[in-house]
Amino acid sequence: MSNNNSTSAEIDYQKVISDLRSELGAVLKQPNPANKKLSQSRLRLAAIVALPTNVETEITLKEACKGTTRSFVIKDQTACTSCVNAKPINRLHCPECKGLGYTLNERQVEVSLDAGLSTGQEVRYPGLGANDIRSGKNGDLTVKIKVSEHPYFNIEGKNVTCTLRVSLYEATLGSEIEVPTANGKVIMTLQPLTQPGTVYRLRGLGIGGGDQLLTIEINMPQVLSPEQIRLFEKIRELADQPNSQGNLAYITSRN
Repeated sequence: MSNNNSTSAEIDYQKVISDLRSELGAVLKQPNPANKKLSQSRLRLAAIVALPTNVETEITLKEACKGTTRSFVIKDQTACTSCVNAKPINRLHCPECKGLGYTLNERQVEVSLDAGLSTGQEVRYPGLGANDIRSGKNGDLTVKIKVSEHPYFNIEGKNVTCTLRVSLYEATLGSEIEVPTANGKVIMTLQPLTQPGTVYRLRGLGIGGGDQLLTIEINMPQVLSPEQIRLFEKIRELADQPNSQGNLAYITSRN
């Protein structure tokens, strides 16, 4: 006998599957603690700045004026292949890296040094320094400059200075003289009646567009021949005359 008060319920399988998919998707979207730790580790690694490689080099005055190149040996840190997968306690006894966890591999780097560098100046080359195993990146290469001392020239900022010794006759009568510079020898016109302490400026022959300054010193003769003495006495007589400057100028122009 059937019970007319009983009811039959139909199961909507499509709805059940859809609900299960929604719940599974929500679970999958939840952050995984392991992935979170990995992301934080990567962020910390990215925040580590690779240490710079600091080197010094000495250049000549000519190189400071014209520019030059230098080569350096860089030692990169590379993870030790012998103990990279070993436990930390076992790495201490690694014969390859002596417990450091990394080995050093050498490579050579050549850089250009521009004209105009001076002592104490530092030049930075991004990314050319040693590889830092902590950050996995190359640091910067910083080159500190020292300009070597020169036996004849001095450096004052961008200018090169020196003393130029000339004879009494060259200073008095004027002359075309050969002058040493940091870039080689040049010919300079020494004006007549140049006085001791006169400074001649050779533009553009210093460091990085600076000038070369030449201070004149006059070499007095140590010995005079009888003929030279006679000529100097004649000059003295002319100098005692009222128009001495005009006579001296006339003698200079005649010679």
